[in-house]
Amino acid sequence: MNATIERNSPLTLSYQLKQILEEMVSSGKYKIGDPFPTERDIAEQFGVSRITVREAIGHLVYQGILRREQGRGTFVTQPKAYEKINELISYTQDMRNRGMKPSSKVLALKLERPSWEVMNSLRLGESDKVIKLARLRLADKEPMTI
Repeated sequence: MNATIERNSPLTLSYQLKQILEEMVSSGKYKIGDPFPTERDIAEQFGVSRITVREAIGHLVYQGILRREQGRGTFVTQPKAYEKINELISYTQDMRNRGMKPSSKVLALKLERPSWEVMNSLRLGESDKVIKLARLRLADKEPMTI
């Protein structure tokens, strides 16, 4: 993985690092139960301070992606069975967090005139059109939702 921290980004260094570390877990680089790299190693790899690393890891611990064990280190954890209702995440990320491989199959894709309800909700003009997409979402090749 060639992820880098963008120093000129409007996003904080700790947020950028959290996103990178989260992707490392969701991509399968680290499996459930694996030890996570030390703060020092991560700081050296990405050229940031240990405080920045500690903050990024703290967010991942809060999200239930990592767990800290005093005297042992930080480990990738089993995703929680419950859903956090105050957090919006994508289907793809949700399935990866559960250790599953997400995929999609497009069932329908068309350009059409929206209903009055959609037109009003999106503040569209009468001549505007919308794209209607229907897809089957799968996890480990098993249908999950449409």
